[in-house]
Amino acid sequence: MGLAAGLIELVGVAVSVLGVFVAWGPYQDDRTQNLMRNRARHEVVDVPSQEPTHFRLRELFPMTDAMNSPIEEERKLGLRAWRRKSPPVLFLHGHCGKWLQVINIAVYTNYLSNTSRPAAAFFATDFHASASALHSSVVRQQAAFAAAAMLRISELYAEAGAPRQALTLIGHSMGGLVALEALRLLGSERSQGLVNIGAVVLICTPLLGHPLLLEQGMHDLSSQIRRELWPMVFRDGAAPMPPVLALAAGDTDPLVPSEVAALPRGAVGATIIAPSMHNVYASFSHVNLLFSRHFLHSVVKLVHAAVDGKLQSSVANLVDSPLESLFRRPALQLGAGEMEHAGWRLAKSMENGALSSTEFSVDSLREAARQGQSPLAVHWENLDAGVTYVLPVSQGSAVFSFVILEQARPIKREIEDTTRGEDFNPRDVIVCNALASARLLVAAEDGSVRQVQIVPLMLQYPVKACIFHATAPAELAAGAVVAAAFTKLRKKGSPQSVGWAHWHGDPFVGDGTRAQSAAQAVFPSGISGCWSWAATLLRPQTIRLAAGGHAAVARISAAMASQLAPAWAPLLPMDLRARGAPGAGAATPWGLRAIFVAADAGGEDIQLGVASDGPSGAWAGWAAESASNVFAPRFVPGRAHWPRGSDSSGAPVHREAPCLLVISDPTTELVIDVRANAWSLLARLFRTYLGYVLAAWMGATLVLHRVPLGYQREAWSSLSVWVTSSLFFAALFSEEWSSDAETGFVPGTPPLEILVVIHFLGAFLAIASRRAISGLDFALSTLACRGRCWCRRRHGSPVAAALVEAAVWVGMAAVHPAGCILLMNVRAPALLSVFRRRSANGMSKDAFGLMAAHEAEEADGAWHAGFSAVLGLYLLCYTPSLILSIWVLQGQHREASSKQAEDDLLASLPTSRHAPCLMVDSWLFGGRPGLDSALPFLGLLAPAFVLGCRAAAAAAACAASAVGTDGQDGGGAGLNGSAEQRSAGKQAAAAAPHVSEGLAALAALLRLLFSMTAPFVVAVAGHRTYRLWHLCLCALCGHAAVAVVEVLALR
Repeated sequence: MGLAAGLIELVGVAVSVLGVFVAWGPYQDDRTQNLMRNRARHEVVDVPSQEPTHFRLRELFPMTDAMNSPIEEERKLGLRAWRRKSPPVLFLHGHCGKWLQVINIAVYTNYLSNTSRPAAAFFATDFHASASALHSSVVRQQAAFAAAAMLRISELYAEAGAPRQALTLIGHSMGGLVALEALRLLGSERSQGLVNIGAVVLICTPLLGHPLLLEQGMHDLSSQIRRELWPMVFRDGAAPMPPVLALAAGDTDPLVPSEVAALPRGAVGATIIAPSMHNVYASFSHVNLLFSRHFLHSVVKLVHAAVDGKLQSSVANLVDSPLESLFRRPALQLGAGEMEHAGWRLAKSMENGALSSTEFSVDSLREAARQGQSPLAVHWENLDAGVTYVLPVSQGSAVFSFVILEQARPIKREIEDTTRGEDFNPRDVIVCNALASARLLVAAEDGSVRQVQIVPLMLQYPVKACIFHATAPAELAAGAVVAAAFTKLRKKGSPQSVGWAHWHGDPFVGDGTRAQSAAQAVFPSGISGCWSWAATLLRPQTIRLAAGGHAAVARISAAMASQLAPAWAPLLPMDLRARGAPGAGAATPWGLRAIFVAADAGGEDIQLGVASDGPSGAWAGWAAESASNVFAPRFVPGRAHWPRGSDSSGAPVHREAPCLLVISDPTTELVIDVRANAWSLLARLFRTYLGYVLAAWMGATLVLHRVPLGYQREAWSSLSVWVTSSLFFAALFSEEWSSDAETGFVPGTPPLEILVVIHFLGAFLAIASRRAISGLDFALSTLACRGRCWCRRRHGSPVAAALVEAAVWVGMAAVHPAGCILLMNVRAPALLSVFRRRSANGMSKDAFGLMAAHEAEEADGAWHAGFSAVLGLYLLCYTPSLILSIWVLQGQHREASSKQAEDDLLASLPTSRHAPCLMVDSWLFGGRPGLDSALPFLGLLAPAFVLGCRAAAAAAACAASAVGTDGQDGGGAGLNGSAEQRSAGKQAAAAAPHVSEGLAALAALLRLLFSMTAPFVVAVAGHRTYRLWHLCLCALCGHAAVAVVEVLALR
């Protein structure tokens, strides 16, 4: 039983460690397609108000031949004055980033300029790879410099005769928070017109909080920005907030989840997630987002719109993906009047792969409709250019699809080691209107024919495609006949193309395929869906689309009826890979088999993937989101409610569940393998509900305060009661999904099944912490027992001993709080070892009546072990400050952003006002005497007094242990020893400290009340990781109250 329990605990801890690793570690493949790197000259712009500083403001001069700057005009006006004709753009990099990251945006922006001068003059702040994500003080320093840099840029333009040029801000990651904090600091200057901010573009910025915001100051800063900055648009006399655009990288960004990179409700602006951007349709890693060609091609359009003051109107072109037309039924407006149909052909059947057609007439169309011909698929290569073919609707069909795929032209560039190839060329554009045309026809009984043009859906990346997709009118007059007319246009020198056209059933009516039993496994729901999802971990679910038995646009996901579906779908990720049947060729000569299109429940997050011929071996598994031949649709938890640019016409046809469409050749058999991705499940679970895991760890730790060490059965009994009660209160005080400026991002209470798993993970972590502390204090007690008792010194009274010990810790906390809490985590197990030695000597102690019973000693040991566990959790809150100190101690702050700036950095660091300090959060040496900066110091007062009281109790225990040993020696000598030895034993026993029974009972009551708070921890903390600091501080204050009563009880 003990071995089985130990294995279960080991598995639980391993799952927790692995979950943190895949959520925030290098889980995703960091290789991104189409990486690009450019060069630029730069000059330093002085910011006098911030001197002395090692921060720099740099002006960029992109090195590109496409700028076509007139040399004569440059010489006459001077380079700087000439560039002042262009609106300014300021880039702020993020945590340990570099100003070089903006070069690609600057080059692309000026490369696509339609004027003789640059489209924008780019500036960049250079913080020399400062660790802004570790501490709020770094963000505030950078924000102060950024605010001064904005004023300085405005002065430069005013001196050049352009005082009202609007400044566009671009912030990446933590640089976005720096930009927003700088805007907050410039509130009065913006009101006075000293600086004009036109627009703000935030790329992967944690706007709505972050699961790793454990440092209290960082949370306070983020909350202050949200509370004060966003509501400015409603305040009288305050400068209006400029339009803000937030860009999220998608699910493959492990550092900033897309849900926290969105704008809060009520903000002026919009949020765009990268996979739903037109001609992007892919997720990115946190940094490679700035180096990928197809993403930069879209972002540059936004930059052009921002500098022109048209940011809000241009968002619709990127947000309103043309793929939305696949999920909507647009209202058809049929034209009136006669149509010229000379030379049209009526497609009848396929004979030996050749198209059979006859001359079109309304009567022949009616005859074909009366005969009710079978579904017909027409291939692109069988069409004659310039001929219009008419395809009558088949029986049971309602949707016409005409799909054309075009092979991308190869790019002759050197492929870098960090890329998987460069297959995106902005100049290689497919022009659908020049390739083909299609329309719907409705022939009335009186012989008149009405038509409506079908607008093509054009895709550029990751596949060049034209999709004509339309639904037949639902209501028709009696005797009316529906058909589709399509034409293959002449195009000289066009690349290789393939395609097919046919009528098929509506994919949103029924299932649309013959794989209804397998469709539920794609996006499972409820408990049964969870089991079907888990089953695909061992064996992939196979969905077979037979040749001629599926639609060109087929839906392979069933609607989820369970109310848990919106919460479960993002947490149960599936990977899909398409392959051909044995002997079946690919849909295209270049290896393309199918196109996957996935949409979330709201139809706002649309993702696209291409299934190409790839290795048929093992699945990518570990990082399937980055595999070229695997489609991994990932959605944001909850209903994201991204602000939209405009509404697409047509009513949505799916609202209850995510759905998946497959676009493929209907005459070719296609096999789709669906497999669950456990790694992505762990990553999403810990990214979304990390706060719940930490809260469950804290609650289980509080429960185990009353369970003696080594009593595993009693521990699991107490944890079982705690899990039940904690689940009750978590369900009673459940939260809904929300995203606003006041609370930030709230994912809502997780589903009950996930909440149970989280509680058990917290229990496993708490038991593992007890085992680690027990092993550590056992080792310390073993070493201490071999020598003299190191705590036998005496200070006259236990109260004096407690004050001396507490004073030492208070002094250390004032010097360096993070280092102090680290030493406290070493001191606490050392004091616990004293009680282990006391328990080991229980026989001799009981003989002289100097200590409590053995059960009380075990309870004391469990209580002190619980204090050590809480102190370990408290160390997590100070980990960012500790890492920052180590970062400074190793000299990483001396790392320059570029090799050319290294000498300047080393020369300016010694006198810089922004130089990082080794004494992070120091109340004595930090130079920040405010209350906010004093929070880390004040937070350590409670554990300091606890350690002081524990040291006093340990000294009393050592004294009692020594008395017991002397008394035992005297008693043993009572048979053969002298009277002097027996008298010495009695005097030593009389000198031992005594315990007040009343105060001891009060301490026991406080311990009981302390443990009763455990069931409320998860409900109070929820997903908010920053509340761990408050919970630990409250627990330590409870320990301090008990410790003070216990010390006062000694007399």
